[in-house]
Order: sequence, then structure tokens, then C-alpha cells
Amino acid sequence: MTDAPLQVRVEGEAIVGEVWVEEWTADVRVGGSWEARCMSAEGRPSRVHGVYLELDPPLRLAYTWNPSWDGSPETTVRFELVRHGERTHVRMRHDGFGAATAARENHVAGWPAVLGWLRSHVESEGRLAAKEAR
Repeated sequence: MTDAPLQVRVEGEAIVGEVWVEEWTADVRVGGSWEARCMSAEGRPSRVHGVYLELDPPLRLAYTWNPSWDGSPETTVRFELVRHGERTHVRMRHDGFGAATAARENHVAGWPAVLGWLRSHVESEGRLAAKEAR
């Protein structure tokens, strides 16, 4: 892996469940920041952002998670990919909630949907669904 950062900026809109991702930017390197600006189906804007803590392609990814919608403390999300023959097992851990049990439970409820979107994305060979109409 090179030390040169990968600068990513996605503009336009893609639907992710009941949330429209309107802009996503990332400086993909350890210490680089990322941000997603979204709009709910009800028209409420939201933002989530963080910093990359670990990048070890194609095995591991870790980053901080700071959502605007629930007042939870900064948390950490980690993904680990483990090869099992022709398949890949995705291990995911989201920790650091401390006493913010309501935020933790909200995220516990939300991650299965996010992981389902990831699975759909991989199974569709990486094609993203563009927003047709709001």
C-alpha cells in the first residue's frame, strides 16, 4: 500500500434505505477524515463524519463515527474481512458507546440494514442505485 492518500468525493444522490446520501467525501489514509451528508425521507438533514484509524486492504478498516442525529459520543467502527474458500466473512464491531445505551441500541438495530446494503452492493458487482425521484 502506498502512503499517498486517496481523495474521494461523491456528489449527486444515492438512496441507502430510507436515507439519501447527498454527498460523501473522504481522504482515505490513516488520519484522513471522511464525511457523509444525508437527507431522510422526511426531509431532515443529517451528517456523520470521522477519521480513518486503520487501513489494511483488503483485510481491515477502522474509523471513528460521529453522527449528528443521536448525540452519542465518538465511537469506533471496525471491519475485518476473512477469506473462507470462495467466500468472504465480514466481521464488524462498533464500540465506545459507554453509558449511551439508547444510542447503542439504535445502532444495533441499524447495522443489519447497513450490512444488507453492503451485501447487495457486492452482489450487484459494485453498482450503486441512483436516486430517480424524491
